[in-house]
Amino acid sequence: MDEFLEASEKDGRKAVLGLNITFFDLKKKESAEKVIFQREYKAVESYPEKTPAGLAQGMSKAMEKISRQIILDLQDAVKSR
Repeated sequence: MDEFLEASEKDGRKAVLGLNITFFDLKKKESAEKVIFQREYKAVESYPEKTPAGLAQGMSKAMEKISRQIILDLQDAVKSR
């Protein structure tokens, strides 16, 4: 589910960002042991201006949300190892 798009909805334009993230421990020898975690993330953000700058602003907000969640998830995954 990798997405990077603009969606037009009833309540306005939305920036849609979806990512698949996988973190590996490359020190492990077995493939199954290498995966620290694997998750899908998606954020949808409204933006007021129907311009390229407005879309960029919406994508930036979406990436900020996803980045924050990835950092928290990675911290939890590393703690539990």
